[in-house]
Amino acid sequence: MVDSKSAGAAPTSPTDAPAGTSFVGTASLAISSGVSDAKAAAANLAPKLGSYLHAAVHATGYALSFAVVFPAVFIAELVPSENVLVYGIKDGAAAAKRAVSTVADRKVPA
Repeated sequence: MVDSKSAGAAPTSPTDAPAGTSFVGTASLAISSGVSDAKAAAANLAPKLGSYLHAAVHATGYALSFAVVFPAVFIAELVPSENVLVYGIKDGAAAAKRAVSTVADRKVPA
């Protein structure tokens, strides 16, 4: 088997450098090795970071939705369905939907 040091191959890390290599050559090799290691680490980090960010955003949305909807549904289940309070809630919800539609239809000038 042929060793990369004896075959004249370029060293890939500072520890592979021949014994007589200068400080500048060793430093240059160390920097090159560090840059390639950093690029590889960044390439592996990006998908993981995106995955963690996705999970955090999802969990936040879930928690906010649950915190708003659960009490509203709980209270709605406690109130009898045919009374003035329920009619007021339905009318208020319809008015809120119309208001949101009106605001959403407005275009902000660029």
